[in-house]
Order: sequence, then C-alpha cells, then structure tokens
Amino acid sequence: MDSVSEKLQIFQPVNVDESIAREEWHTYHPFTKSFKNSDEIEIVINQQDVFMDISQAELYIEAKFLEEVTAAVKTGKCSLTNNVGAFLFESITYELNGKVIDKVRDPGLISTVKSLLCLNQNESTALDVAGWNWPSGAVKSYEPQTDNFSLLIPLNFLLNVFSDYTSAIMGTQKLKLVRAKKDDNCYVNSEGNKKADITILNIELRVKHIYPNDSVKLKLFEAISKDKPIFIGFRKWEIHELPALRQARKDVWTVKAASERVRYVIVFFQEDRKDNYIANGTYFDNLKITDVKLYLNSEAYPYESLDLNFNTRQFTKAYSMYTDFQKSYLGKINSELLLDFTAFASHALFVIDCSKQNEALKSNVIDVKLEFESSENFPENSRAFCVIIYDRVMEYLPLSGHVRTLI
Repeated sequence: MDSVSEKLQIFQPVNVDESIAREEWHTYHPFTKSFKNSDEIEIVINQQDVFMDISQAELYIEAKFLEEVTAAVKTGKCSLTNNVGAFLFESITYELNGKVIDKVRDPGLISTVKSLLCLNQNESTALDVAGWNWPSGAVKSYEPQTDNFSLLIPLNFLLNVFSDYTSAIMGTQKLKLVRAKKDDNCYVNSEGNKKADITILNIELRVKHIYPNDSVKLKLFEAISKDKPIFIGFRKWEIHELPALRQARKDVWTVKAASERVRYVIVFFQEDRKDNYIANGTYFDNLKITDVKLYLNSEAYPYESLDLNFNTRQFTKAYSMYTDFQKSYLGKINSELLLDFTAFASHALFVIDCSKQNEALKSNVIDVKLEFESSENFPENSRAFCVIIYDRVMEYLPLSGHVRTLI
C-alpha cells in the first residue's frame, strides 16, 4: 500500500487517552527512625494488587545542619555542598520481590557525573528541590535561622533503572538506604578547620498509585493471571575506584573482568577530595592528563591518542567526547550541556564510547583495563574513578513473583 502524507490523513479519528481513571500519591515510612551514620534504612511497599509508577517516586528528607561548637578556636565557615542529598548515603538499593534490581554505590558521585552528562539547564534548575543546585551549590531550602533544610529527590535521579524503565509495577518492593560512614562529602569549608554535623530528622518515600479504568484493568489482570512476563530493561551505571594513583606520569588500572557488554566508560579523577571537608567533592580534577585509553581485551578505545594539554587549553578532543555523549546515549540531535569549555577543565569527564564492538567482544568475558598519562607525576592522594555503563534486562513474573536476570 502506498504511504500517505500525514497532511492528507484527514479522516483519522481523534484519540484521547483515558486508560488511567485516577492517580494518588501515597507516603511510605521506614521501619526504623534511626538515621545515623552507617545506619541501614529500609522502606517496604507491600501492595500486591496496586499498580505503582515507582519511576516517579520521590524521597523526602528533613535534616539539620549545624557547625561544631568547641572550646578551641575554629576558623572558616561550613556550607552545604551541591547534591548534598545523594552524598548522605553510601549506597541505595531497589529490590522487587526480594531480588535486587538496581544498586548504586557512591550515589553522590554517580548522580553528579550523570547530571553533568545528561541534564540541560532547565532540567538542572528543576532539581533545586532535590539539593542539586548547579552551579551555585547553595541548597535553596536551607533556613539559617533554624539550620533546617528539606529535600525532595526523584528516585530516577538516584537509580538509573527508573530513568529507563517508566512503566507501572506491582509486587513487594523495598528501597534500602545505607547512610554514609561520615558526612564530610556533604559540606565544605575551604577557608578553615571548622567542621559541621548533619542530622537527618525524617525520611519518607512518596509513590504514585495508578488506578486504570475497568476495561484496561481487566486486560492487565488477565495477562497477570497467565503469569505473562514483564521485562525490565535499563542501562546500569556501575562505579569503580582506584584509591591511589602511582606518583608517576603513567598508570595502568585493571578494572574488572566483565561478562556484561560494556557500552560506555566515564573516567574522572580527584586530588584529595573524597571524605575531605576542606575540598569540594563535586569537582573533578584534570591532573594535567594527556591521554586516557580504554582496553577491552586488546581492543583500544579511542584508537588514537588524545594528546591533551590542559595547561594550554588544548583539550578540545576530550570536550568533544563529552558533548557527543548526549547524542549517543540520549539520542539528541543537539547536545544541551551544563559544562561549557572553560568549566570542563575543573570538572573533567573523559567519556569513552565503546558501544560499537566486534563479535568477539559481544560473547566472551572481557578484561576492562584503563591506561592514563599525565604531563607530570600524579599528585599524592589522587584517585581515579570510572563509571561503566552496560545493559541490564530483568524478567518479572507477576503472578508467581519470580524475578531473574536475563542480561
């Protein structure tokens, strides 16, 4: 049949989506009211027959931020850092019927990297209530008279499964939060030795319940009664850390043996920033890097050396790799970035796109190795990080409740 231009399809009916009869926000509370450092906080949703839009769920946090008061003279002024809410936790895990679907270690670092890579300015501004306040870093809800602040953080900001999988889900669900061992990444005092303390007063999870209309509900429950599988596909962001670089101009890091198909690797560095309240943990140091190379077995990405020079602002190749990420990962025609060329120097993210691979790499366990070079010896207390992005597919049988990993 010959195709017809949309302009000539004049007899098409007007379709109105009325499949959802009602939506309601419900609040779920953790079992424990202890939110101290290293505490494990669990919020359980046990609603077997209710459809939920968990991808739009929000984590609500109330907290108090107090500078220390001591007899000794302390200098400087402490201020909350950008993305403070994510840095409050060491790890965040989402489970469905007892099976881990997604787990994020170092959610503060991963969400910072993801935001700098994926958000445009309007999306960034909309996250003010989440404690993401780029580029000022000031937490808008902080009230200096009471020292209190509150945050409303979308789960899809913390867990990438909910950025990619946006359909409704049902069953027993659990959100597990592990508090950071200490909160030195949550605030900064770059002018003195005064420290501060953050006390979490309350944590809640707000989830939207979805009630379909009768005809849609019958079709959904008919499929559920047959235990028709639900496929949960998303791109997993997994962070790895090299806690100490050799004090030399070149270092090699064997990251892992991966059974997953690696799509992207994002490399970044910090010089004495992690768990150090006098340095801002949301900044990434360029360490005068001249080249970064990824090896998947013997395949090198990128093929040619980058030949960077941050001293003379010759890092256009690295910046171009950063700008290309939105086009490849998000499918955008034009990138809309938070980092301009100048800001990139103090937030350097080395993005390696390895999504195009030969057949040998698709079917075997591969060794992931990174090699980086600098124009000078790497400074003392320097760390290397990389975020590996790969595909993950889970199968969920809604009647029996079984969940298994396919990819």
